[in-house]
Amino acid sequence: MTKKKNTFAPWQEASQVRREDIIDEYLEVLGKTRVKVRNVTALAELVASHIKKVEGAPCDKATLMRNNRYKKKLLTYYADSLTPGSKALNP
Repeated sequence: MTKKKNTFAPWQEASQVRREDIIDEYLEVLGKTRVKVRNVTALAELVASHIKKVEGAPCDKATLMRNNRYKKKLLTYYADSLTPGSKALNP
């Protein structure tokens, strides 16, 4: 049995790229403000609420944390935003 080709792949890729752009723009804005988050989950909540406003459709923090492309952006931003002297995730 052979797998059928995913006919939605181009749409899915375009959707993920569009959402990545939204995430990048919002993280850039957050970087210029004094907003501090306690953990990556709190950051995901902020980003999900912004995406919901921009797209006009529901977006859950779990979606951002499950998708490797989105999660990488969130973790990178969070790690970069740690103040000097904070405990590193990977000492």
